[in-house]
Amino acid sequence: MSGLRADGPVPLEQAVTISFEGQPITARRGETLAAALTAAGIRDLRETAEGERRGIFCGMGVCQECLVNVDGVAAVRACMTTIELPVAVTRQGPLASLRPSAASTVIIHETRAPDILVIGAGAAGLQAAIHAARAGARVLIIDERAKPGGQFYKQPVSPDRRFADAQFAAGAALIAAADHPNVAWLANAEVWGAFPPCDFRIRAPGLSIRCTPRRAIIATGACERPWAVPGWTLPGVMTAGAAQTLLRSYRVLAGRRVLIAGNGPLNFQVAAELAKAGAEVVAVAEQSARPGIAQTLAAARMLVHSPALTIKGLALLRQLQRRNIPVLYRHRLASVEASGGGLRARLTGAGEVSFEADAVILGYGFQPSQELMAALQCEPAVGPGQTSAPGISAAGDCTGLGGAQAAEAQGIIAGLAAAASLGFEIDAGLVRMAERQLKCHRAFQKALWTVFAVDPLSAPSPGTIICRCEGLTQSALSAGREAGYQDINALKRLTRAGMGRCQGRYCRAPMQESQASPAGFTVRPPVKPVRIGEIV
Repeated sequence: MSGLRADGPVPLEQAVTISFEGQPITARRGETLAAALTAAGIRDLRETAEGERRGIFCGMGVCQECLVNVDGVAAVRACMTTIELPVAVTRQGPLASLRPSAASTVIIHETRAPDILVIGAGAAGLQAAIHAARAGARVLIIDERAKPGGQFYKQPVSPDRRFADAQFAAGAALIAAADHPNVAWLANAEVWGAFPPCDFRIRAPGLSIRCTPRRAIIATGACERPWAVPGWTLPGVMTAGAAQTLLRSYRVLAGRRVLIAGNGPLNFQVAAELAKAGAEVVAVAEQSARPGIAQTLAAARMLVHSPALTIKGLALLRQLQRRNIPVLYRHRLASVEASGGGLRARLTGAGEVSFEADAVILGYGFQPSQELMAALQCEPAVGPGQTSAPGISAAGDCTGLGGAQAAEAQGIIAGLAAAASLGFEIDAGLVRMAERQLKCHRAFQKALWTVFAVDPLSAPSPGTIICRCEGLTQSALSAGREAGYQDINALKRLTRAGMGRCQGRYCRAPMQESQASPAGFTVRPPVKPVRIGEIV
């Protein structure tokens, strides 16, 4: 291991030198700025108006916490920006420069009208594109990242096959199958506007696109659920997805010494992968109870519906046991604070214990990414692959959390349904097969979350930051509610909660829970931050 690189020094043929605050750093061509900076031990990437430092948190372009200046251009997401040439990177201050990049001043405006637009190239989106294209439809598939695969099937930037596994292989096969004459790809592309009935505005490098497909399939997946405790905004605290992306895609460790806290089997996988790659995993704090007699029936149902996934889960637990990694059941993260050059994490629950770590990894579940459906004023899952809006389908975790296998089945159903609605001939047998698979995987997920069930939690402490972007605490939001602003959108207008760069994606859930309200923020374009020059 070299520094935080699990596969040793960057090979000379892949190396490119960048600088951060004048410090030269050897990066791997094709990796993100976030990966290169983490590998160099640099965690604090920007400074807030209150003088707080922030760093990579979500690792998927949602939270906007890893903004840096690149060659003088402000507000560049380090986790979404890949390195191909030498660049000069500096920390972004509270008053970012508005100087545009040379590339952003030359924008080509296009109009595209494919038969089917697929938004998201993860498990669901890839399957939807594959099956719609095979039926004869012209498909445009877009994704925010440089490479397809989504969060589950993310692919490695390094060609070194020593680290390949079955998950990588399945993703590579799915991506290869989507390389079809009827499929057009658009990488590093984001939908910033969605307008009824089927009108989308897309930004991509050097492009501003109006897309008016005959049908659209939304496969935007999910982002991780926030866990708001004191210190969760500190550099070095990140989601399980961010830590896994650093490792699986770029062979970079989140830290040499890590603590993982949360709820669910993903944390066990992340712990096993990090330990195998050379990190010291001090503990896995699992919020649910240790499986016992009460969970036996649910575990048996898991085995019936998906023997392979159940066996994989048991194998992960055995790996942790062999490596003497403690799993602390009925423990949850209570706070994080800076400690020397690292972090001190305090756990409460069945007992109270503290750990020193370089990185604290949070995996407290997921929340569907439904902003585009909200913008289109439609509800998910009205029928097989359909939403409540004509011509708009949805598939995968954006319709409700179900895992990659369920997402693939939904993608097949949505792709074939969209193609059939346009008059293309489809194989009804494939639809029936996918529907059986979906039913099976949903039953597995239901049993799984019976095993990992948790009790409701109390509200965050008054001083805890809830809205990361605006620096708003629980006490500030409580004061607004006590003043009579009970509606979440009224509270937003009063306090600015949800008005920051993440647009409420990380403060919405705790605000909804505090108000016991299912209502979310009203969605208006742009649904993602976008430079004015790219849309004028």
